[in-house]
Amino acid sequence: PDVILMDVRMPDMDGLAATRLIKEENPGVVVVMLTSFESRDYLQEAVDAGAAGYLLKGLARAKLLSAIEDVVGGASLFDPTDLVGLLLDTKKVPNPQLTAIKSLTEREEIVLGLVSAGKTNGEIAEDLNFSLGTIKKTVQDIISRLGVSDRTQAAVTAARLGWSPADRTDQS
Repeated sequence: PDVILMDVRMPDMDGLAATRLIKEENPGVVVVMLTSFESRDYLQEAVDAGAAGYLLKGLARAKLLSAIEDVVGGASLFDPTDLVGLLLDTKKVPNPQLTAIKSLTEREEIVLGLVSAGKTNGEIAEDLNFSLGTIKKTVQDIISRLGVSDRTQAAVTAARLGWSPADRTDQS
């Protein structure tokens, strides 16, 4: 599948463990947690497991469908401000990622800052006056360099490292 809507609590295996297994075997699959539990701990675990979003049940159908379309289009469903605050509480990044983030090009840093701010590839392309294809490739290069599975995890890694999106986005 391209997208999986996953509940946090399920019989036999919880959704967080299932998400970890899915992302290990199929890193390109987008997993969105859809749950009735508004919990900072669950949110943290969802991010750690590789989820691309965390939505509460009861969301209007139109908003849910729009959110799914957004995440398939490359957007993150986490509020950037909340996510950065959550992640700065738990700086636990393997050393290779610290080296990798320091080796990003100026363009990659700018794009990572905009990804971390929650912008889509289309919005980034428009902001920087680059083609959509160039931005998609740059995002994929960032994901590859950081050794993560998707753009959300790239933003998560940057936040855990204490890397600020403002470091480069104001220089574009």
